[in-house]
Amino acid sequence: LIAFVLRTYWHKHFNPWLWLMAILSVIALYYLKYYALGALALTVPLLHLFRMLRSERLAFISYPIFLLVSLFFLDLFHPWLRLERIPLTFYEVAQKVQSNSSPSNLIPFDLEPTYVSMLQNVPKALVTGLYRPFIWEHGEWISLGMRIENLVLMFFTIATLIYYKDWLSKPSVIAGVIFVGGLAILLSLATPNFGSLSR
Repeated sequence: LIAFVLRTYWHKHFNPWLWLMAILSVIALYYLKYYALGALALTVPLLHLFRMLRSERLAFISYPIFLLVSLFFLDLFHPWLRLERIPLTFYEVAQKVQSNSSPSNLIPFDLEPTYVSMLQNVPKALVTGLYRPFIWEHGEWISLGMRIENLVLMFFTIATLIYYKDWLSKPSVIAGVIFVGGLAILLSLATPNFGSLSR
């Protein structure tokens, strides 16, 4: 589905088979991973705003407006994504995951069913979703590969920020960062378990 989004951004040629596969992917994600589809749906418009407006400044101004308007239509997208219910949804799912997690795999979050609490946990959730467990954190030997992978990812992130400074000029990269960062935060808050995050 992401490949389809990027292809339609870079190429305007209509391919019916790609559209069919994209529609089937949307249907599958809706029933299996609706939050991933929601994150993608909020990211894709940024690419098209860049292409339509042909101005980074106008796109960045228009994008927050689009997000605010989209929030009021979330309840039409999925019943668990109603604006007033989102914090409670994350809290209930996190509590269920915690009750079924072993202490060694549990990621402690001081999460309450409020937007304020979610925002307070965003920095920790972002780092956790991308880079934890750290290589120095205690864990079973079977998780060593995952910890090494996270260390390598952290190294590449730092190297990218140092040596690839013009990434802000590439709309596809910006959209990708928003999608990956947003999904890392949401998944960490909803499934505070190292095993679930690694999968």
